[in-house]
Amino acid sequence: MSILILGGTGFIGRRLIPLLAQRGEEIVCMDINPGTASYEQLGKQVRVVRGDVTQFDDVVAATAAAKPSRVVNLAYFLGSEHAPHVATKLNIIGMDNCFEAARLCGANRVVFASSLAVSGEQKHYGDRVINEDDFRHGHVQYAMHKIFNEWQAQDYREKYGMEITAIRPANVTGPDKIVGSVDHVKCITFPARGEAISFPYKDAMRAPVHVDDIAEGVRAGAADRQAAPCGLQYGGNADQPGGPRRIGARVPARRTRHLRARDRRQGGVRQLPDRQQPPRPGIWGPISPLPPARAADHQRHPPRGRPAARRRPVTPALRFGAILAGGDAAQQRHSYEENRMETVGLGFCFEDLPVGRQFKTGRTVTEADITNFVNCTGMVEVLFTNLEFLAHESDIKQRLAPAALVYTFAEGLLVQSTMQHTGFAFLHMELNVESPVFAGDTIHAECEVIEARRSRSRPDRGLVRTRIRVVKQDGTVALTYTPLRMIKCRTPQAAA
Repeated sequence: MSILILGGTGFIGRRLIPLLAQRGEEIVCMDINPGTASYEQLGKQVRVVRGDVTQFDDVVAATAAAKPSRVVNLAYFLGSEHAPHVATKLNIIGMDNCFEAARLCGANRVVFASSLAVSGEQKHYGDRVINEDDFRHGHVQYAMHKIFNEWQAQDYREKYGMEITAIRPANVTGPDKIVGSVDHVKCITFPARGEAISFPYKDAMRAPVHVDDIAEGVRAGAADRQAAPCGLQYGGNADQPGGPRRIGARVPARRTRHLRARDRRQGGVRQLPDRQQPPRPGIWGPISPLPPARAADHQRHPPRGRPAARRRPVTPALRFGAILAGGDAAQQRHSYEENRMETVGLGFCFEDLPVGRQFKTGRTVTEADITNFVNCTGMVEVLFTNLEFLAHESDIKQRLAPAALVYTFAEGLLVQSTMQHTGFAFLHMELNVESPVFAGDTIHAECEVIEARRSRSRPDRGLVRTRIRVVKQDGTVALTYTPLRMIKCRTPQAAA
């Protein structure tokens, strides 16, 4: 049986899949941008397919084809600045698609990435270490979506008996991280380049966890049932409840020694009572039975604006097989960021154009368009300017548009919608004219990506070739061409 990884070419997935492959697992990776990571060195153990987790048909098709025993979902928006509809579609609907597809296809075990953000700010807990029984005080978009994901996972578990594991990492860090919370990355990488770095609050605190450790935690969560759960609790004094302790034996000994040494160094650090201070992280093993007193937890903590008397009793804290408590790479955004001006109309980056992606755009060609074009370019050939010639001498009797106009209109439609700020060079093209276009015809530029690769000399550039068919309203193909363009990369990376 295989493992299906949704969002497997991202920051965590690029580490997780090789770990699973080392243990002999067969992996199917579904991602909307499959070209952002290469697993060719893993051979037939890894199969990468393109799919959109927000589209239920894509998720079901991938799950049914893979026949996985386990599903891991890593597809998520980092941060809370996204448009509500867009964020809900990926974070909520996408997670639901994952759970439901796993249920329908018989994959009873699901692992997904939650976040320390569900716990909210440290001020709700004082100076103590939090645990999985604590009420979740998260209130920003990202945290609320994660809270709902956890509730939804419990709902699936109770109604269908599914085994679902939520992983709550802290600030996931690594040298190639460029989205989400990155101040803990920049405070290392910027000084290394001789550049200054500052934090918005002088007492701001972070709880960085290396992405390799989180990938190992996800791997342990997706391991077979007989494997002992991975667990290290860190961020307190060893002689206090919740202090550093070893649970199981799934973390490599070298990393375990490193974490223990770090625990000893951090044991005497005073926790500042700042409103931006995140809760202390932890990675927890199997959860003990829930105390009866917790059954009234939601009654004691009603949401704002809704009287406690009107709240219907709900099942308290999540009881998954192994919850790893902590935070995620995405952190709450400060209010000073919320009013930043957004640039709209940006084009596609290289990572947005995997082989096989298709899209189209179109417009109607008018007589005024033809007149303006031939006058501007000097193409005052009688074929385009003399109606008597068309009526009595030409084989074409209607008001004809130059093929050059049709090509430039197609390019103009694509440039304004897909290449703003990201299209850097037009390198090559082959073009075939197949049928005429007349005044009044509506043309559509149907574009398909047929080649995409990183530039060998420019790690921040990609080369993308597309096949563009200009199709009229009756389905007739007017012309086809295959441009090769240099496109901006969102993530610089050496070519394979």
